[in-house]
Amino acid sequence: MNNEKEIENLEAYRLKIRKNALIAMGISSAVAFVGLFLFATPFFGWYSEDFEDYKTIFALSFAFIILGITFIFVFKSFFNSRFKRKINEKFKDYFLNMFFKEGYSYDYSKGLSFEVLNQSEILNRPDEYKTSNYFCSSNEGLTFVGADYDLIFYHYYTDKDGNRHRTENHNPGKFYVFTYPRKFNHYLLIMEKNNGGEAFRLPNKKSAIEFESMDFNKRFSVFCDDPAFAFFVITPQVQLNLMKFDDDISSRLIVILKENKLFLFMNNFTSKTKISLFKKLDQEQINKYASELKLPLTLADDMDLEKEKFHNKDFEF
Repeated sequence: MNNEKEIENLEAYRLKIRKNALIAMGISSAVAFVGLFLFATPFFGWYSEDFEDYKTIFALSFAFIILGITFIFVFKSFFNSRFKRKINEKFKDYFLNMFFKEGYSYDYSKGLSFEVLNQSEILNRPDEYKTSNYFCSSNEGLTFVGADYDLIFYHYYTDKDGNRHRTENHNPGKFYVFTYPRKFNHYLLIMEKNNGGEAFRLPNKKSAIEFESMDFNKRFSVFCDDPAFAFFVITPQVQLNLMKFDDDISSRLIVILKENKLFLFMNNFTSKTKISLFKKLDQEQINKYASELKLPLTLADDMDLEKEKFHNKDFEF
């Protein structure tokens, strides 16, 4: 999207909201300053002789300081969220309608069941599973669904007093599963190195595969039940595509091809879109926002999922 007028309007809206935020934060800062002033008065003798109980002064000062600082963060978060919500309302439908011309379904409150993710055969069952941001669409013979996930594992320990405690290890990310027409009787795993953790495991009885590209081999581990299938899917161009895809997002990638499905895990996914009330909105941020909405189409193109070899069972392999 390259609409200077639209950006100007949003920038004017941002400045208006920022002004309100700064006023509210300024008032909160004044409250905190009053607390600091009260805190200092006993040390300089700036207090009435009627206030001989220093505890009262200190209690009031701390109350003002805590309230002031708390409301600074509350107002900052409130107005920043309000601005981001405006951006989402303005651009989300616009870009989704642009990219997913065959239609789409989106529901923040829904997700995907763990059993869908577990078809990938690389997950250990978590103690708790959370999911949201359901999305589904189709494109040129492909169908795909996705969601955010968090695989949570509990760990217990006993302290020196014999009390039992629980800690939680979170493994969040984004997930998509693509379905293509052709069915292969093979299993292929591409896993970014240093992608360990208790949530994932390597598949059984799959051979490690290496390619001519040293850069690709340094970044990814590949396992497959048939080396010929691995080279059929992971062509030199696909290797370059995957490395660029990995460079463009902040996550740890896992890609699995199994029969007629491709599973994509983007572990510890972090958005590179830094839209903020306190930062000028520009075309670069809008482009980053759009590219994250387009991620499933980008991956499908990078993996050649729309090409004949994934659609025509008579295509030579």
